[in-house]
Amino acid sequence: MVNQKFDLVNHSTTNTIKLVSRRIKKFVELNDKIPNSNSTLTYFHSKHVALISIESYLNRILKYTLCGNECFLSVLVYFHRMSQIQNYIPSFPSSCKKNKKPFIINSYNIHRLLIAGITVSAKFNSDIFFLNSHYAKVGGLPINELNNLEMEFLMLNNYDLHVSVEELHEWCKKNGITFSTCFL
Repeated sequence: MVNQKFDLVNHSTTNTIKLVSRRIKKFVELNDKIPNSNSTLTYFHSKHVALISIESYLNRILKYTLCGNECFLSVLVYFHRMSQIQNYIPSFPSSCKKNKKPFIINSYNIHRLLIAGITVSAKFNSDIFFLNSHYAKVGGLPINELNNLEMEFLMLNNYDLHVSVEELHEWCKKNGITFSTCFL
């Protein structure tokens, strides 16, 4: 894998979305091969796979939320943390039976995970963010559904939304991305 130079501050967010969507698409395609019986159904799961591509969905989110690189990259780290959960038991009992199966990100849940992740990332990382009603409209969800997704997302990340420079560097290093500048 060729190392890509990445300047967090000056890198085009549109290009960051291309990078992020490629990475997400790869692991979603891998996870789609895992039989559904091996994972837990959650609030994030949809009855149908969304028709919009991951990249188009992220570009829509960018267009209407003005999130920066840090929001999109943080979501990747959040997803990595969530994928490490081996015995996922949903916090909302109505979302599925309480069983101990891994949390798997796939085509049925990626779009809802993205809008929930961007919502919490923007609130945590940005000085300017919108009401949940705005994020829900951008994501194509009812407000109450986004509120539930946001809570579940926070719980899956143990309410820890801080992504240290070291953690981001480590994730990027594992994925063939190097930073061309230092950032705080």
